[in-house]
Amino acid sequence: MTDSSLLELAESVLDGAVVIPGSHAPRAAAVLARQAFQQIVDRRCDSKAGGFDRANMRSKLIILTAAAGTDVGSRAEIAWAGLSQGCLSPAIVKGPPVAVFCQRHGTAVLPVVGPPGVS
Repeated sequence: MTDSSLLELAESVLDGAVVIPGSHAPRAAAVLARQAFQQIVDRRCDSKAGGFDRANMRSKLIILTAAAGTDVGSRAEIAWAGLSQGCLSPAIVKGPPVAVFCQRHGTAVLPVVGPPGVS
């Protein structure tokens, strides 16, 4: 799936248009949004320098910071940390629910690494 379709699906999950059993909708939306974010970061890293397909996300965020600047890198790290936290079991997570995180940071984070489909 493309990053834009993953984000649309995550939004549909949060809006209730796609029904997820139990109280797992925020976690499912976080997984989808995290995958979209990873695809966007991968594309940005590949456009700057290839050969990082086996690098972990921490390394890719460092590459993104070097290529796009400290502000972009810092915001991307915050987004990654929040989305990763949202993917964890609710029994482990402390802090705002994923839906709250996405409302507060989702729209502010994605423009940092570029709109979906743009390198």
